[in-house]
Amino acid sequence: DIFLLRFVLTFSKKGKFVLNEAADAVQKTVAWRNQNEEVLNQTVLTGKAPNHDLCMKFLTSGYAGDMGGYEPILVIRSAHCNVKALLTALSVEQVTQWMLCNREIAFRKCDERTRRTRKLIKHITVIDLAGYSLFSGDSRWDKLMRGVADISGIYYPQLQGKTVITNMNPVLKSIFRMSYPLMPETLREKIAVCSQADTATCGREVSACPFFRRLGGAPDAVPPFLGGT
Repeated sequence: DIFLLRFVLTFSKKGKFVLNEAADAVQKTVAWRNQNEEVLNQTVLTGKAPNHDLCMKFLTSGYAGDMGGYEPILVIRSAHCNVKALLTALSVEQVTQWMLCNREIAFRKCDERTRRTRKLIKHITVIDLAGYSLFSGDSRWDKLMRGVADISGIYYPQLQGKTVITNMNPVLKSIFRMSYPLMPETLREKIAVCSQADTATCGREVSACPFFRRLGGAPDAVPPFLGGT
């Protein structure tokens, strides 16, 4: 089954499947899904996770098209997010629930497309750093995101495809270059950095991006601030 395949592919070491770890993750995931069945189904039905409207007052993120009709594209415009205000308005537990429920929406899309095409479909995250400042961050947010990533690795394996980072300013590029060699290889393989300094005004359509072309995307599948139409 495709559901189980995602776990088997995730829990492997040195090219060998670690089935006992995969089985443990499956058991934890099934228990969690049964416990949260009602809220997960309601989220998919309405397209809104719990506390969605309040979260979106402080976050500028959402799905914006897809790659060739397959991989959903999640766009996060970091400079327009106010994570400090968000974590004042909601608890860490509430924001974590909102994020996990949004992953359920992505999972259902990818699962349906995987079963239809017989190809393992994952979603793509585009992080737009245009105008972003390091002073906009919050240590509470960083800790929350690490926790969500760890949980998602268990409940939603093989869901995250590439993470494409765009519009990095010189300071962020320097920090990224220094930290990149220290990242685990599995993480480095999932990160791509767009070389354009400003995708909104560089004068080049997103169709000129080799990564985008490889995945069969079209300019009208992404918003203008990322070079689409």
